[in-house]
Amino acid sequence: MEIKQLVRHLVAVACLVPSIASADIIRYSINRTVGSGTVVGFVETNGKVGPLATADLVDWELTLTASNLWPGSPEVIGKSKGNSQSSKIVGQSVVVASESKLSFDFSSPSSGMLFLTSENGEKQGNNYWCLSVGGITCNGEITPAETIGFNDQGFLAQAQPMTGQGRVIIGLVDPVPVPEPASLALVGFGLAGLGLTRRRKQQIA
Repeated sequence: MEIKQLVRHLVAVACLVPSIASADIIRYSINRTVGSGTVVGFVETNGKVGPLATADLVDWELTLTASNLWPGSPEVIGKSKGNSQSSKIVGQSVVVASESKLSFDFSSPSSGMLFLTSENGEKQGNNYWCLSVGGITCNGEITPAETIGFNDQGFLAQAQPMTGQGRVIIGLVDPVPVPEPASLALVGFGLAGLGLTRRRKQQIA
């Protein structure tokens, strides 16, 4: 009876390992070319599928390259480097998530924006990545647009603005390897333990 219970516990633990690894958080890899600049990194959400709001952004970190970033290029921006205003989604249905991709709708009839930035300790201002539509501007002029730039005391410097069209995929989910080795290792240890137990009983008999 004890051996059967041990097997049941091992099977339960082995099944639990993949479920722990596959949490609700979804990480989207970002790799964008904006004019002569680039945006590379990740954005994590709380797992919501459909239109997103600011509260659905859990974490993010991006490496920006552009000609007028401060103090130079490349610059890393991220949630841990900013403040409560460092990430913002304005409007409904402009940023849409699925289980495999993150998209921005430049054709949305309503105003909207995805704005990610972080504080810069050496100068009053922020490096940023922004996508906007419907009259909300990232750089003061062009909309709809995608822009990398530096916001200096309220002035949005025009750094690599690019006009946006239609619904654009801005992030993709990388394939996540299923942690089978961990599960198999647990089962293997369990079977080894059962083998030793059975061998000892045979020796005693």
